[in-house]
Amino acid sequence: MLHLVSYRAFQEWLIANFVGIEFSLSPELVAGFDELLPAGADAETRLLCAVGFWHP
Repeated sequence: MLHLVSYRAFQEWLIANFVGIEFSLSPELVAGFDELLPAGADAETRLLCAVGFWHP
């Protein structure tokens, strides 16, 4: 179930980004993955980098 929920959330972000709509992932989703990511940027950016959806 976690895979399905996270996949859908990332797809929502990707579609919104593609069409130019401001969109943020839920704080709960970001916090759930936050502990697995390196420090240095805000939590949402690090999460998106980790899964390949954000390229600074």
